[in-house]
Formats: sequence, C-alpha cells, structure tokens
Amino acid sequence: MKRLICIVAFLATVTGLSNLVWAYSLVPSPRVCTEFFRADLVISAKVTGETIVYGPNDTGGEVIYSIDSIKEYRGNSSGLGQLRTMLNSGRAILDVGQSYLLFAKHWKSEVFPDEEGYYIGGGGNSAPLSESTNTIAQIWKMIGNHRTATTGNIRGFVKVYKVRQLEGLLFTATSGHAQFSAKADTKGWFEFDVPPGVYQIESEASQDLTMFDLSYDDPHRLEVKAGECSEVAFVDWRN
Repeated sequence: MKRLICIVAFLATVTGLSNLVWAYSLVPSPRVCTEFFRADLVISAKVTGETIVYGPNDTGGEVIYSIDSIKEYRGNSSGLGQLRTMLNSGRAILDVGQSYLLFAKHWKSEVFPDEEGYYIGGGGNSAPLSESTNTIAQIWKMIGNHRTATTGNIRGFVKVYKVRQLEGLLFTATSGHAQFSAKADTKGWFEFDVPPGVYQIESEASQDLTMFDLSYDDPHRLEVKAGECSEVAFVDWRN
C-alpha cells in the first residue's frame, strides 16, 4: 500500500499541467531547449536492468530501470543507479542493454521522506543514444549560448478541431507594464523573444481559446529566464 500511496502522491503533489507531461505524451513534443531547462537531470546512460513494481491487486505501479551513467549534460548523476517511469500508456519504454539520452525530473514524497527518485516520461526528447546526435549538438549549443543570452524565448501554438483561419491571430506577452506582440502563422504557431520576467500570454480571441490540457508551460503565469525556452499551447473549441 505504501508504494501505491506514493505513486498517487506523486501525481497529486506535482503542480501545474506542465509537470504532468512527464507522465503523458505532449502533442506536439517540446523543443529540446524547452525540455532541457525544465529537466532536473539530462544524461546519456546504458540500461542494465528493469524491475516492475505493482500496486495492490496489480493496479498502478512504476518501472524502475537500473542504469550506468555515461555522460552528464544537466544535473548530477553521481551515485545514481536507477531511473523510474510511471506504469501507464505514456511511459518511457527502454530496452535493457541499450544506451539512451534521457531527460528526467526529480520527485520527493512529502508523505514518506525516504521515497524519492528521478522520473522519465514518454513524448519528449529522450531517445536511443544512436538517434540523438542532433539533440546533443543542440544541447551543447544551448549551454554555450546560455552564458551570454539576454532574452528568453516563448513559443506557442493553437490546437484546432475544425478548419480555422489562424494566420495573423495576435498574441501578447505581458509582464508588468511591458508588453510584446506576435502573430500566428498559417499553422497556428507564434513566437516571442522577451527579456527575463514573469509573463501572461493572451490572445485577441481569448474568448474562444483556452489553455490546452497538455500545454508544457502555464500561459497564465510563465517565468522566462535568459537563454532558456518556454512553450505554451491553446485549444480552440468552437463548433
């Protein structure tokens, strides 16, 4: 029962939809720079073992992967011997004996102090190491640019369920008295480069748009840091 309670506590104690995407796939997947700076740990590692832990009556659970760390790109993997993923349809599926580039978040139970670990999810930029050459090149470039950057980047999109005219739809990013504007392209994408700060992202069609459930970041309160990326998503529910 303790294990099941901890799993439920993990989902209950994470704050904001941006954290839930570690358990469920994000559509579309976040950019490398978005996921990199939101991750607590980014490493390449070889998977050496797999253990499945079920809750009572085989309900719920998690998969624990034993790993050997190869290289660190973010965070400290010293002494780390395992990564976890929630046992659900959106989990990260790794093969024993294979090496991967992995993006992980740290979680520590507020109920049981001895329950903590690094969790990986599906739908992001974690991938076999042999397929991650371009991702790693982006990581090194970001690390270099981060030292001298003076602005951060916000990218967003609008998900629609019926054909809409999205090109030219105006979005604003507001922080205090500062306001920046960007227009959506034909596919509903928009982008800002803004100074560091806490922003609210709104649309001129705000009465028709709501935050998409799987928005990586919260457009109502979005902290932007120099050299880092953020990602928001809206959905148009109009008939």
